[in-house]
Amino acid sequence: MLAAVLTLSGCASTGNPESRATQNIRVVDGDTVEISTERGNETVRLIGIDTPETHAENTPREFDLPRTQAARRCLGRKGKAATRRVKSLVDSQNTSVSTDPAADRRGDYGRLLAYLYAGNTSVNRQLVEEGLARVYPSQFSHRGRYEALESRAVAERRGVWECLRFRRDPTS
Repeated sequence: MLAAVLTLSGCASTGNPESRATQNIRVVDGDTVEISTERGNETVRLIGIDTPETHAENTPREFDLPRTQAARRCLGRKGKAATRRVKSLVDSQNTSVSTDPAADRRGDYGRLLAYLYAGNTSVNRQLVEEGLARVYPSQFSHRGRYEALESRAVAERRGVWECLRFRRDPTS
């Protein structure tokens, strides 16, 4: 079992962190994990990023792609790759999650919004850097850094950005 620490801001305005040890982590998909604590399971949505779906149909427009089956299939493959990457990063690592005082604490579906760390590696950042996630249009502390990493991944057609080959205009 993986040992993890759950670090949560008790209140965004005070910034007082709360730490709870967890027994394990389960990767749901590239941007969602479940962490087991003494209080039960907590579903965590990785803040600031969005990976292609693995359990539902993808919306290519979210990744600036045409609405074609080829683009959807490409996104589906990249969503699976993002999930595998998160699993490989957290495998046999001490993990932790941390909320962001500059962001909402919970998302639209009640999930905790947090950064996931595997050892000293920010999983959120790593996925953007490798092109396996896009920057989610929301307010969070690392947005500027993540956007710069995303721009490089797009320019180098890494990860999900390989799917840009399905655009009608190859120069855009």
